Amino acid sequence: MRTEKIQLSSYVSNLIKTSSYLFFISYKGMNVEQFSSLRNQLFSNGSNCHVVKNSLIEIGLTSADVEVPEDEQFKGDTALIYGKGDPGPTAKVIKNFGKEIEFVAFKSGVIDGVFVSGEMAASIADLPSIEVLRSQLLGVLQAPMVNLAGVLNAKVASIVYVLQSYLNKKEQSS
Repeated sequence: MRTEKIQLSSYVSNLIKTSSYLFFISYKGMNVEQFSSLRNQLFSNGSNCHVVKNSLIEIGLTSADVEVPEDEQFKGDTALIYGKGDPGPTAKVIKNFGKEIEFVAFKSGVIDGVFVSGEMAASIADLPSIEVLRSQLLGVLQAPMVNLAGVLNAKVASIVYVLQSYLNKKEQSS
């Protein structure tokens, strides 16, 4: 293998290892202005976009120990979008851009070191942000405790109401 190819494959492998998420998209048919617009939107979202040869992506995935299904092969034009943190906003940018420009579509992705299909990568765009998901999970975890406290409070309150009515009855009779 040539020295340039070795350096590029190690660069792609390092991107895959250090990024929280990667999306592989097709962009065939886009002009330079459209591609620059996509890159600018992604950059303002904290993501980066590179056009990488499919063979280098496959070498990078293999060296990063990402298990790729055997039937998955990278063909055609492929852009690599990567970043750190929550993949949701980046997936939304890609999906919205794909609605405007029909050439953009998810091919596949890697989320926290796990390979996902194009459909799964696109479905990430429909999820709420990570903060909203965490708060929903917290609400689900707290619900049984809140319900238990409400039941215990109701029992104590009913005893207090009985004693108060007994006290009122005693005061009225005297």
